[in-house]
Amino acid sequence: MKKILITVCLLFSLSVCAYAAEQVVISKAQMKKIDGLIYKVGDEKPFTGMAEVKFPTGELLATVEYKDGKKNGKYTSYYENGKKKSEQEFYNDRGVNVAIQWYENGQKQHEAYFSKTGEMNIMHKWNADGKLTYSMDSTEMDAGKAKEPSKQ
Repeated sequence: MKKILITVCLLFSLSVCAYAAEQVVISKAQMKKIDGLIYKVGDEKPFTGMAEVKFPTGELLATVEYKDGKKNGKYTSYYENGKKKSEQEFYNDRGVNVAIQWYENGQKQHEAYFSKTGEMNIMHKWNADGKLTYSMDSTEMDAGKAKEPSKQ
C-alpha cells in the first residue's frame, strides 16, 4: 500500500511539473495585437499563456491569461506597493462572473457581476471608508438610474 501511495504521489508531482513547464509567460514588450488578437512577437499563432505587465520599477502591475489570442481566465492588477488593485475573470475577451476593485488601503471599491455573455447585471460601489455609496441592477442600468443603498 505504501509503495502505491508513493507511486501515485510521484506521478502527480511529475504531472504538475510537466504542466508548469508548458505554461508560457510573456511580457508586454513581447506582445503585439493584430485584428483584435494578441500574438507573441515572432509567432504566427495567437498567444496562449500568461502575460505580465510591470511598472517601470520592475514591480508587477498586472497579469492576464490568454487563450488563442483572447483574454481567457483571470486578470489581476496591482498597486506599485504590491497590494491587489483589481481582479476579474474573462471568457473570449468578455468580463464574466465577478469583477472586484480595491482601494490602496485594501477596502473594496467596486464589485460588478457579469453574465456569461459579458453583460453587467449588478454593480456596487463603496467609498474609501467602506460605506456603500450606490448599487445598481440590470433594470436600473437600462434605465440609467442608480438606487441609494438601503439603510440597515
